Amino acid sequence: MTESSTRRSRFVFPWGAFMVAVLVIAITQIPFELGKLWAPERTTFDGSTGMTQDQNMYFSFIRQAAEGRWLFTNRLTHVDHDPAMFNLEWLAVGRLMAFCGNDLELAYTAWRWVGSAGLVLAFWGLASVAGLSRFQRRLAVVLCAFGGGFGWIVVALERRGLIPTNPLATLDVSDALLYPFSHIFFNPHLSTSHGLSLFFLATYALGETTHKARWYLIASCIAVVHGLIRPYDLILTYGVLPLFIVVEAIVAREWSWRRSAWRALPLLATAPVIAYYIALFEFHPVFKYWASQGVVRPLALQWQLFSLGPIGVLFFVRLCLLKRFPLKLPAERLLIVWIATMLILFHAHRFPGMGFMPYTPLLGITMTSTMLLLGVGLIDAPYFLREGRPAWGRRALLEIAVLGCTLSSAVWMVKICRNLHNLPEHFIESDDRRAYDRLNEFARDPDITLGSLVTGNRAAKYASSRFVLGHINITPNVHELSARVKRFYSGDMSDEEAVTFLDEMGVDWIYFGLDEMGETDVDLAAIPGVKQQFDFGGVQLYRYEREAGRRSGE
Repeated sequence: MTESSTRRSRFVFPWGAFMVAVLVIAITQIPFELGKLWAPERTTFDGSTGMTQDQNMYFSFIRQAAEGRWLFTNRLTHVDHDPAMFNLEWLAVGRLMAFCGNDLELAYTAWRWVGSAGLVLAFWGLASVAGLSRFQRRLAVVLCAFGGGFGWIVVALERRGLIPTNPLATLDVSDALLYPFSHIFFNPHLSTSHGLSLFFLATYALGETTHKARWYLIASCIAVVHGLIRPYDLILTYGVLPLFIVVEAIVAREWSWRRSAWRALPLLATAPVIAYYIALFEFHPVFKYWASQGVVRPLALQWQLFSLGPIGVLFFVRLCLLKRFPLKLPAERLLIVWIATMLILFHAHRFPGMGFMPYTPLLGITMTSTMLLLGVGLIDAPYFLREGRPAWGRRALLEIAVLGCTLSSAVWMVKICRNLHNLPEHFIESDDRRAYDRLNEFARDPDITLGSLVTGNRAAKYASSRFVLGHINITPNVHELSARVKRFYSGDMSDEEAVTFLDEMGVDWIYFGLDEMGETDVDLAAIPGVKQQFDFGGVQLYRYEREAGRRSGE
């Protein structure tokens, strides 16, 4: 490999990486524009290509920031509690939304674009200190932005009936979120977090290379910001840095308390952040449910390795050739420790005594990008670019390989576009949207609205009410409450039971749309204290007066 200089006399803006970022943003914007064009009559596109429930949940907090709050409550529950949640990213997006005249679509688009550009530029920055030549950096940036796995080959074989369908073999053309392209495409919260991880690694590696304290200070500031955006990622940081400190001491064959202290600075800086979030998610009466609800089926190691595709192949070949391509730079050793720790934590729940570690695939969002930085070092520029006839064949081989690495991303985007065209859940009925707007006008926090889980989740994006149900993970006791709400809407409760339930939940408004109608024609107006306030054709909003309901039950 060719080592690049990490010390320059002046900063040169990476216009090539910036143009790649612009290109991937433009390409991934296409489904969003198609969603608006393909919206059926009397519907509107919901503005999301995936992870819709999570992103609606984000906006329940972002709306609070747009209203001027600094600390947030959980609006997806009826349980009363004081504001306690702080998230820097949602605060910034909310303030931007308010600046844009509460234009939700504009704020989301800007968020997605900034997060995407930040990811690509952060990757370029890390590639610049990871010992890659200019050619390798350019190739790596393209593969980071557009790369995928072997899923397109599996899909082609499945379509021809040559192999049975296996979802685990096509994770890179699903919402498993294994590659940077999927973070850019699907969820700006993940692209922003991914970019911050790479910025942290780049500045920390500069500290290792230059031995200058300012880079450790900058890395610590980035780690604090990152922790205030996605605190779960601090678990990885706390696993990596102690191990890296030990590895570097072994490589240097000496222990320096001063160097170790600088290396540990991000841990000290983020200690208050991680203490705050541990207290919030472990002991807060409402937010503690965030970490305890929702089960993700663990991914077997063999399918995870297969999903890494050509990038994984390059990485593991590099490991097999360590004698020829040793890890000379601190940045390279930092990356290998980062990847090893990620894999260990990813599968920690399988180890004896580690059952307390929850399984989540989102712990590995930086896996392919960091593996790529080590693996691409095997691709030697002179071999492919030297003058003469043989170089043309080698260059063509490289171009075909790059194309093959990006085909899964293309297949996945086509799949998403087809889903947008064919699946109704990406569109909101005009009656529902009018009802959301009316809720936002009349049912402001602390008013509580009763509706199905689907309704509460969607409406929370557009209305500042609180909802009895809203998200499978963050609504406390969501399964028990869902069963009770279903009984209410199915008419299985007597009037007395219904009034007791409404009083217990503190309900002010009752939403009655297609999802609530279900299998029955329950007459909500017959329940004491319930009166229809608005009728939008396919949706009715009812007001519940508690005093009237109580008097009826006495």
